Amino acid sequence: MTHNEVVRTEFARQAPGFSEGSLFADPRLNGWVCRHLEPLTSDMLAIEVACGAAHQAQAVAERVRQVVGVDLTPEMLETGRRRLADAGVGNVLLQEGNASSLPFVDGSFDL
Repeated sequence: MTHNEVVRTEFARQAPGFSEGSLFADPRLNGWVCRHLEPLTSDMLAIEVACGAAHQAQAVAERVRQVVGVDLTPEMLETGRRRLADAGVGNVLLQEGNASSLPFVDGSFDL
């Protein structure tokens, strides 16, 4: 198995646990991260690489125009899509991709 296959297999197995009960769902942690990213403004475009189920993307989305979340594991992205839809978050776009070769031109994001 390649490294990416190992990552996908392992995180596909873990994806259901990332729905809400994970450490990454803790609003205190996500708030702390957002406070250290400030100043965030409503016109910013942000990216979260290796976003998993997009907990941090959701927290950042409250403060910016759009967040693009990229992750290698489709199951994690699907968990994130369901979570975001249930929370009514519409400004996070989740996309499958590899952190080592992102499909964006340099300078595409403010954050």
